[in-house]
Amino acid sequence: MNSGRIGLLIVSLGKRFGGAERYTINLVETLPKNRYDVHVAVRFDGRLLSRLNSDNVLVLRMGLKSILPTIIRIGHYIKRNGISVIHCNGINAMVLACLLRNVRKIVVIHGDTAMDHKGMGFLKESIFPELEILLMGCFDKCVAVSDSLKRLLGQRGAPKDRISVIHNGIVWFKYEKYADANTRILRICNIGNLQKVKGQIYLLKALKYIDDHYPEVKYECDIFGEGECEQELREYILMNKLETVHLRGFDDKARERLNGYHIYVQPSVYESLGLSILEAFNAGCYVVGSDVGGLQEIFDIAGNANQRFPIGDYRKLARIIKHLDEERYLLEKGRLDAMENLKKEFSMQTMIEKMESIYG
Repeated sequence: MNSGRIGLLIVSLGKRFGGAERYTINLVETLPKNRYDVHVAVRFDGRLLSRLNSDNVLVLRMGLKSILPTIIRIGHYIKRNGISVIHCNGINAMVLACLLRNVRKIVVIHGDTAMDHKGMGFLKESIFPELEILLMGCFDKCVAVSDSLKRLLGQRGAPKDRISVIHNGIVWFKYEKYADANTRILRICNIGNLQKVKGQIYLLKALKYIDDHYPEVKYECDIFGEGECEQELREYILMNKLETVHLRGFDDKARERLNGYHIYVQPSVYESLGLSILEAFNAGCYVVGSDVGGLQEIFDIAGNANQRFPIGDYRKLARIIKHLDEERYLLEKGRLDAMENLKKEFSMQTMIEKMESIYG
């Protein structure tokens, strides 16, 4: 039982491990234990389950046939553990929460549902965005992780006055050292699910353009993640002989190694905010990203130590990388200022304080 604390159930039912899942872990680890009794509901086949360091975990099976027994299980769990607040991440969690009664319901929208499900069939790509707006009416409080996402939801019909913006935050590491800007090889990195919306193909095209037009630029590139585009990216690498590009797969220790890279590239077609961008700044990387969505909000606050390029413009991305190779001092210029600027708005402490005001 919760012993006078607020009983909170975070429902996060994503199968892969991305921003929403990292966000969930951050909440579990950071919410004050003297005020919250935190529980988490996850899917049995999702990566989040193995990453949680908690005994308060409800494991669920997903699918149309399991909706009724799942609702019954959640209802019993809520009653048995004194849950008074449900926090939902994602549309699957929203559907389940809307079928429950006698609890305060919070939803945090982490991304553009249409873009996240692009290429996954008509139902997910077209119906899910409309369903999301409809389901938002069942919740006591709605949160978007960026101003750009709030505007997008408003354009789709969500009442803007019911949406609060709370930026995701990270725990800021203290690295002992950063990548040496004067090494011969330029080290480049990207972290994210291998989906079309993440745009890793544009990074590969930029590197191919560098090989063809700027052969004097010597680089190594590691891409961390997994997803449906992995085979396409692998074939492109082989076909174009990008011998210093490596798909590293999913690696839950990738952040700990970020300080070994000079440049972090985020070539997304859409990005609601981008936790990996914040982690890259924290690791002292020079960040290059597409000029889109929530990335703009991060870049505007960061100041120096970043450059942007139009969505899909891999030639511009290639020219930026070439320029950074020629002017290595830029890799370090503004690094510390960017970190200090971002810490104020995107710290875990700031996010937790704002979420506590939402939980009530």
